[in-house]
Amino acid sequence: MLARPLVRFDLKLPFVNLLKRVQLFIYQIGIEDNIMVEHFSEDLLSEILCRLPIKSLIMFKCVSRSWNSLISNVCIPRISRMPLPLSGFFCKFSPRESRMEYVSYSDEVITDNNVNCDSFVESYSSLLPSKYSPYHLVDCCNGIILLVSVSVCRYYLCNPAIKQCVAIPKAHAHTDVKHAVLAFNPHESSHFKVICLHYTNSCCASNPPELDIFSSETRKWIRYTVPVEPPVVYGVAWIKRNVYLDGMLYKLTKSKHLLVFDLKSLTARAIELPDKDEPDANGFIGVSKGVFHYANNDGSSFMFWQLDYHSKAGCFWILKYSICIHGLIDRHPNAERLYELSNLVMCKPYAIHPNLDIVFLGIPRMIFSYDLKTNKLELIWTRPFERPLMWGQYFFYTYSRCFIMLDDFSKRHHESSQL
Repeated sequence: MLARPLVRFDLKLPFVNLLKRVQLFIYQIGIEDNIMVEHFSEDLLSEILCRLPIKSLIMFKCVSRSWNSLISNVCIPRISRMPLPLSGFFCKFSPRESRMEYVSYSDEVITDNNVNCDSFVESYSSLLPSKYSPYHLVDCCNGIILLVSVSVCRYYLCNPAIKQCVAIPKAHAHTDVKHAVLAFNPHESSHFKVICLHYTNSCCASNPPELDIFSSETRKWIRYTVPVEPPVVYGVAWIKRNVYLDGMLYKLTKSKHLLVFDLKSLTARAIELPDKDEPDANGFIGVSKGVFHYANNDGSSFMFWQLDYHSKAGCFWILKYSICIHGLIDRHPNAERLYELSNLVMCKPYAIHPNLDIVFLGIPRMIFSYDLKTNKLELIWTRPFERPLMWGQYFFYTYSRCFIMLDDFSKRHHESSQL
């Protein structure tokens, strides 16, 4: 028998009140653990729980051990496989500065970017071991932030959504700050990889690149030599921008090539960029709707290409969007700021929306969102003249909340490494 009468539902109630009653109903189910066993299958209960707001779902993990297991192992991974709304952006002012900034954003309402942004950075920065040691933002991938402690040459992963910070076991071979990449996708697995590349961002002139890879599955650092085909880019400088998608790591070079590292087969391929004949201006790479994109400003238009990597005819580029800068100015008063003589060369694509047909364009002091379907242009972020976002297209990361719990290596095994 039920220990207490359950909540009655009136479908005529306003949605908010109805939702509160549903939450109370579920909470009563959880309090009476026998009720869950007797009246609800795990599949049915998970169906109900997955329809709750994420804050309520996480709160209900405290109800019982069985609920904690069900929510952690079934509900949250299921929710994480769905496209999550864009929450904001992380950015750095320059490669050498440890200071980070967060720009708050919503798919429906653009919020005041001065509200709670400092506190948001503080909320996860406070989880790091020391408040006095500088931590540099290295990468941000699918809601997880990769940072490095310069003083001890150690990497940390932070998940701001669940206030978790994980220290990565240190590789003894890492005696200086390395350029690193985070490979993580909750759609694939809760496991992740940290890939270290030389801080100089260049390959040896005659040898293929070496990658130091830490896997959360093996809990080890291992060094791999990864040959590139064709080997035309050895000795060419790399650009500090990386994208992870479907087991592949994408990286630009200053020789106008895209390097595609297959992290499973540990092979790499060099692909010429679609604007290889243009001047040596560097472009932008990103992922939208599960597709890799490359973008650049050719002096008069923003060009966005898709890469068809798995085509039977071989990988090739498809021009997806071409946005005329003069057309923006004619239709949108805000775009006049993009066309100042000093800004035209600096005007770059900064990011692409992970789920929607929206791109983010800007200059070091201003970022605009541009809806490719409605042609709506909006200013979303500004900085004072004396604090521009230098090299912003390389240090401007999209952020969507992730609720996957990462392994805490300090609680399991001692540090292990083959380096």
